[in-house]
Amino acid sequence: MKKDLTRPCCECPFRKSHPPGWLGPWTPESLAGHLKAGNDFACHRTIPDDYKHERDANHPRPQHCAGASIHLNNQFAVSRDRDTADHQQLLEDVPNVVKNSVFKWSHEFVRHHNREKA
Repeated sequence: MKKDLTRPCCECPFRKSHPPGWLGPWTPESLAGHLKAGNDFACHRTIPDDYKHERDANHPRPQHCAGASIHLNNQFAVSRDRDTADHQQLLEDVPNVVKNSVFKWSHEFVRHHNREKA
């Protein structure tokens, strides 16, 4: 995956302003666990047609999710996925306003996205 994104998109589920609930195929717990397990995570806006097409020159590679990488940085966690860890390093010096717009802890992320169920 590419590592060009430096800020979470306006629809990033790791932003505190994201509406609670909708995470595609993920539950809040499974997505938080996916990151904690050291897996990479693509920005949903860079996945061409939800992987319906073969990847070729006409379909750019997905990008690492800036929100996920900043979320990990906020927790002082380093991903075991080398590409994600490299992306995290690139985002270490994002402005505080950006860092503060992203959930710091996984339990905050989970609690926020589970509010829809309450």
